[in-house]
Amino acid sequence: MVYDHSIHYTRHTLRQYLPMSGKAMLNRILDILRMEVNFSGKSFADVGCSTAYITAVIVDEFKPDIAVGMDIHQPNLELAKQRYPHIQFQTINLNEDSKPETQYDVLICTETLEHVGELTTAIDNLIKLKKSQGFLLILVPDEIGWLGFLRVLWRVIRYGYNGLNCISPL
Repeated sequence: MVYDHSIHYTRHTLRQYLPMSGKAMLNRILDILRMEVNFSGKSFADVGCSTAYITAVIVDEFKPDIAVGMDIHQPNLELAKQRYPHIQFQTINLNEDSKPETQYDVLICTETLEHVGELTTAIDNLIKLKKSQGFLLILVPDEIGWLGFLRVLWRVIRYGYNGLNCISPL
């Protein structure tokens, strides 16, 4: 089943008025990219792009030389290819260790890492996809309160989540 994520960023719902939801998150991504990145002559990849709504907004605004959307869910990528033929798309599985053929100057991964089972492998893969002097933006949703606790607990049960203790303070 394909879920059209563009609805989340364009439809008015109560959730959009909560912190870092839909439009607020997209605007925050755009603000960060405006402040931190010069896209001239750069390559760009969106890992976990789903149906590529955010990918297309970024490509339309910043016009990178190369733009790629990546996701594990093939039906989402097929829809994205139909909607945005000017963007390249490819399948990626962040849970499997990989050696990418291409590295990117600008890489984003938004609201994706909370869905992977192998967090350490996923982060390693993102780092491998980024050029040595590149820019990597990772956003994950706030998991606060009882609802956040239940979401984290569900992932631990569902994935046998060994990633909870994989990140140590600097």
